[in-house]
Amino acid sequence: HPLQSAFLKEQAMQCGYCVSGILISAAALLRRVARPTEDEVRAALDRNLCRCGAHNRMVRAILAASAEMAR
Repeated sequence: HPLQSAFLKEQAMQCGYCVSGILISAAALLRRVARPTEDEVRAALDRNLCRCGAHNRMVRAILAASAEMAR
């Protein structure tokens, strides 16, 4: 899936504790909004906290996946 590929490419998974919830939230967002803005991505992940500091990489990965899925 493009989300998984983007997360790997951005190295957005450090400990893996939060990743499943963030991937589900991201997939739900991309079903609703094909090309979300960065603010929309951050709002969608608002309830998923990444304590490793990979949150910004996750946002970049989701934006990259949305661009890939739009092709």
